Amino acid sequence: KPVAPNAIQVAQNNFVADPRPTDPALPSGQRKHSLAQGFLLNNKQRDNQDPGQLFEMQSVTEAKRLFFEEDLQNPDLDRYLSPKDPTLLKLEPLVQKTLFGKQNPRIMTAPLPGMAPSFTTIFTLLQQEHPELDTIVLGTNGYGGYLSVLQSSFKNVVKYTHSTEDNKFNLEEFTKTIEALPNPSQTVLLLQADAYNYTGVNPTSEQKKQIIEILKKHKVLTLIDNAYQGLTKGLGEDVEIVRLLAETDLPFIVYDSYSKKSQLYGWRVAFAHFVTGSPDQAKTLRNNLYSLIRNRFLAIPPMFKVIYHLLSNPELHKQWTEQDVPAAREILTNSKKLMAQELGEGFEYIHPDNTQGMFNKFNISHKGGQELAEKFHIYAVNAKDEGRLDAQGQPKESLRVNMGSIPEQDIPYIAAALKEIYSQHQTS
Repeated sequence: KPVAPNAIQVAQNNFVADPRPTDPALPSGQRKHSLAQGFLLNNKQRDNQDPGQLFEMQSVTEAKRLFFEEDLQNPDLDRYLSPKDPTLLKLEPLVQKTLFGKQNPRIMTAPLPGMAPSFTTIFTLLQQEHPELDTIVLGTNGYGGYLSVLQSSFKNVVKYTHSTEDNKFNLEEFTKTIEALPNPSQTVLLLQADAYNYTGVNPTSEQKKQIIEILKKHKVLTLIDNAYQGLTKGLGEDVEIVRLLAETDLPFIVYDSYSKKSQLYGWRVAFAHFVTGSPDQAKTLRNNLYSLIRNRFLAIPPMFKVIYHLLSNPELHKQWTEQDVPAAREILTNSKKLMAQELGEGFEYIHPDNTQGMFNKFNISHKGGQELAEKFHIYAVNAKDEGRLDAQGQPKESLRVNMGSIPEQDIPYIAAALKEIYSQHQTS
């Protein structure tokens, strides 16, 4: 039987099917615009990249070249992934340093291909090692793809209201939910490191410290989704909660995607970090995980070696950390700031001082989203606002908009379109 299509795929399929061109040299009103998927477009002329083109990190382009040259010159490299792969062994501490700030012997790291298969692998391993883990807790208005994986992996899914009415992290609801858990030791908590998808509402530094104290008290196993490191404040600042948690003796897991922070969107290069109770546990878990990977996937494509060249080459690493990631962050920050100014009053929830991250929530109905596409050729994702319920107790309709795919030249056109649609199809 047919299942409900993925909302992001629907928006992107409709965008692709639209016969209008995407040539950024044309006026905004003569082109189609995709605000659905999570990618960055150049917001202005940048080196050899035109506004409206997919933002390309020069350091990553060079890392790709080094990888493919190496692969072509040495066919022996193209083998099944082994836990003792020499490149992987050298890469692990580099990836750990990027995330945790330093290497730790109680951490084991493995490459995995993107969010859904990575989560499936992580949860399968947890069920194998700890079958008592039957409940997962997550905030409302998180990434829609979570539930499709979580519902098949956990008996119970518990949600807390993530945001307050004034768009701040709802620490009170979070605390109540954790304290009300009947069996914290049988529970996994899912957090996002930063740039909360899709509302952009994140805990403050002080709230993150309070979250850590709650986790220490109740000893809930935590899984952190780190997808946007470097795009909000900085490579270190955006993973503050990861580093705070690593200072405790609690075990936890991090899903660490490089799709956004190195602009490898279609490659789905990611790593799973298991912070265990001891170095001996890390070694055992490493063997168990690789056995599971081999049984599940047969092999992992060696695209993680692009990240090895990026992090191990001093020049490329310097360019990535000091030029490319800050440039990506500037694209997103500038786009959100200029959109807030152009939209003016009534759109205060997207203000850069109030939200962080690639996406923003607009209180626009799905009918409004359809009209946005038909009239203005602007495609966004139909979403459900779990923080606002209708008279029947169902989440109200909303749109998820990628703010990083709006070049400066298109901001007046897109803002005007959103204001018009908002005035006619607002979901109050």
